[in-house]
Amino acid sequence: MSRYHPLHGIPRPRAEQVNAPIRRLMSQPATRRRTVAYEQLLVERAEATRDDVETAA
Repeated sequence: MSRYHPLHGIPRPRAEQVNAPIRRLMSQPATRRRTVAYEQLLVERAEATRDDVETAA
């Protein structure tokens, strides 16, 4: 998998770079702010771990 987003050329985060903040976040009390931050980190992790996908015509 390329380290760069195929359409935007933006570097993708590595899974390890996202896992550490997720672990730190989960040690915090459950709040709405934590939930929002967790959702954002999950999107980043999905981006870091998914294979390149070709857009269908």
